[in-house]
Amino acid sequence: MNKNLTKVSLSVEEIEQYNRNGFLLISNLISLGFLENIKINIKKVMSQMGRGIRENSYYKDSHLSELISDMTLHHMAGQLLDGKSSRYSSLLQLKKAKTGKFIFHRDNQYIKFDGPGLNFWFAITSTTSENGCLKVIPWSHVSIEKDVDDYEESEIISVPMNAGDCLVFNRLTLHGSGINETEYDRLGYSIEFHRNDVNAFNGKGWDLLVDKKPIEDKLNC
Repeated sequence: MNKNLTKVSLSVEEIEQYNRNGFLLISNLISLGFLENIKINIKKVMSQMGRGIRENSYYKDSHLSELISDMTLHHMAGQLLDGKSSRYSSLLQLKKAKTGKFIFHRDNQYIKFDGPGLNFWFAITSTTSENGCLKVIPWSHVSIEKDVDDYEESEIISVPMNAGDCLVFNRLTLHGSGINETEYDRLGYSIEFHRNDVNAFNGKGWDLLVDKKPIEDKLNC
């Protein structure tokens, strides 16, 4: 039994929903006690911002490190990507109070994969329309020739989340987030995976990702 996460596997129905929509909301995936410990880790990071800390030093030997390396996530990624999978990167998602929206995009716009990848996006604090929750466009992962301007406003779905929830979305799914209009920071944490046969374009050619170390964690502020 995994003491940190409340699920050890995904159901057939959840896998079908992810494949159909391009995303899957998993409620209360992080256990309450583990979530509180992660919040403590992140508050320590935030207190050290601007003090010259190494970008990846905040998670070493921490509860965040446990989350990043959790083999249950690797298993779930493998279920959704239809094959053994590995972590590609992880990122602290900090949307500070009164800061702007993140434009709609596909993760594959930044680093191009030639095969499947996904993102586990964890709500560390509750996310709402007021503080800039994630927004997704269902089925956009199968219509990659279409951009956000090709969709009606009514086709965009806001995904408010309770602390501990996780939104898993396909690397090709269009997503973004709104403005944080509140007085409080919105905290999330994302962990990306790729299937082990996937290559990434390096600007000149293709690299087999499983032969590379995961990208060091950074702060997305």
